[in-house]
Amino acid sequence: MLTLYYRPGTCALASYLALAEAGADFEAVDLSDRLDRVAELNPRGKVPILEVDGQILRENVAILGWVARRFPQAGLLPADALDEALCLSTVAWFASTLHIDYRRFLKPHVFSPDTAAHASISAEGALQFRRDLDEVDAMLQQREWLHGDRLTVADLYALVFVDWARRSALDQPGWPAIDRWLARLLARPKVTQVLRTMGSPLARAAR
Repeated sequence: MLTLYYRPGTCALASYLALAEAGADFEAVDLSDRLDRVAELNPRGKVPILEVDGQILRENVAILGWVARRFPQAGLLPADALDEALCLSTVAWFASTLHIDYRRFLKPHVFSPDTAAHASISAEGALQFRRDLDEVDAMLQQREWLHGDRLTVADLYALVFVDWARRSALDQPGWPAIDRWLARLLARPKVTQVLRTMGSPLARAAR
């Protein structure tokens, strides 16, 4: 029995996409109005939270890795051990860098109690977040997917940040490789279905 607890607009999008693309039989529960339930399941107060036969799994890096290994037929991780490690290193970079840079933009008060510093923290976060996506665009210049010749968990996680860029008007022209990659993702019915469920503005561009 699998239950994914999520909130629209959060990084839980990555885990939701992975479960959907893997063909998993799972229940998705929106906890937007149940912050008490979020805290009960995760004392850190964050989603995604995946309940696996009564056990609680937290953090996208762990959930994405578990889903890919639990449903190997979906091919969400490269088959070669080194290629798998490279893919997971990208996933870890997303969690440790892109997520934090966006959080600096969106919630500068988390990084400093000094209200006078909030504007500069937010501006620097936006600048670094755009530079991060410049790097993602460069990674996609000569390939269709971030790792290997097919979609992996790295692509599904990357979609979170493109979604956030669109939601916050941080997206910009000059990411042609991301645009081509995004079109391939939006052609996948399961991806567009999840994006619509999560209220993503990206879903409006789907076929």
